[in-house]
Amino acid sequence: MLHRLGVEVVEEPLDVHVRRPDTLYSVIVVSRPHNFDRYEAVLRRWQPQAPIVYDAEALFHVRLLRQAAVSGDAAITAEAEAMQQMERRISVQADRIVCISADEAELVGAVPGHAPVDIVEPRRLGVRWTEPGFAERRDAVLVAGWLSGPMSPNVDGLVWFANEVVPYLVKRLPWARVRVTGGCPPETVTCLAGPAIQFIGHVADLDDVYSSARVAIVPLRFGAGVKIKAIEALLHGLPVVATTCGGEGINVLGRPVIDVADDPEAFADRLATLLDDPAVWEKRRESLRSLIDVWDSTPARPWRAVIEETLIGRR
Repeated sequence: MLHRLGVEVVEEPLDVHVRRPDTLYSVIVVSRPHNFDRYEAVLRRWQPQAPIVYDAEALFHVRLLRQAAVSGDAAITAEAEAMQQMERRISVQADRIVCISADEAELVGAVPGHAPVDIVEPRRLGVRWTEPGFAERRDAVLVAGWLSGPMSPNVDGLVWFANEVVPYLVKRLPWARVRVTGGCPPETVTCLAGPAIQFIGHVADLDDVYSSARVAIVPLRFGAGVKIKAIEALLHGLPVVATTCGGEGINVLGRPVIDVADDPEAFADRLATLLDDPAVWEKRRESLRSLIDVWDSTPARPWRAVIEETLIGRR
């Protein structure tokens, strides 16, 4: 059989592709609960030799439960309960499960009869530590995408930040400004533009944004898993101010590199301090540099190891 390296995109429907006599997989990785629920039986029938690894990049029911708590929407609560049952079934049906945080791995591990659970921390390689000092920087940054629409965590988080946090922030620092990335933001948030919130659109190279900002914010009120925008900011050398949801799941080894606050005034106070006090900012950067050094010396468990152990287990 011809073994191909790299990425190959399958254009035909998956249930057609896996039936072909020349299609033979050693391991199958499935992401997202709806995909697993839809295709697990097909994959088991037509690729019985291949163990199925479920990539639980985030537990969907956790996000929905939090969204329901924020919105008070009974329909979202019902959806969350149904999703929780689906994800519990997947925890048993999969041959192996990969989570990206110890918190979510613990939730999966509480399901009776669950499959073996691995943790693959999302430490992105190739991210450059930014060198400019405090005096060469200005502003905070919110790195966001808007493809999920007006009901997304990014939209809710920015609306909360603008309405609840900004009044306290500008009272202390009238010049404070947050630059917000991402192409085509919905009108729900563009209407918030003003002296304290600036939309800068799609950014081809985020290094420039991270090099010129003093702080990154992650003001999410619902979501699940580890927020890549928080990890990415830390790796670039930016202190982070986040809600509990925005900063969850990141193993900072006890170092003060993320300020966590769910109260709007406390969030504004911690952000203002980092924006305005060079001594506090420099001390935070020292802690962050120490954390990155430890991360670099203890690499995260790679996906390759998960796949190899899955194959060994099957043999």
